[in-house]
Amino acid sequence: MSVIHKVALEQAPSQVIDPPNTWRPLKFDNQHGTPTIWYEGDPESGTKARMVWLMFTGEDVPPNSRYIGTAFFGQGDTLVVHCYVR
Repeated sequence: MSVIHKVALEQAPSQVIDPPNTWRPLKFDNQHGTPTIWYEGDPESGTKARMVWLMFTGEDVPPNSRYIGTAFFGQGDTLVVHCYVR
C-alpha cells in the first residue's frame, strides 16, 4: 500500500535520507523555511539510503543523479535551491 510521506531536509549541501525502497518523489519545496521532499512509497517495502544534494544555480550536477525540483528561500525568495537525488 502506498502512502504519501514527507521528509524535512537539513540546510546542508548533501545528506542521506532513508525512504522506502518503492519511493517515488513527488515534490521538493520550501515549507516554512525548511527544504522538504514529499514522496509516495510503501512503508512495508523496507528502506534504501538515498543521497540528496541541495545546490545553487551554477554548481555542477552530481553524476548519475536525478532532478527532483527547485524551491525559493530567503527574504524575497532570492535564494534558488535545486534538489537532486541518487
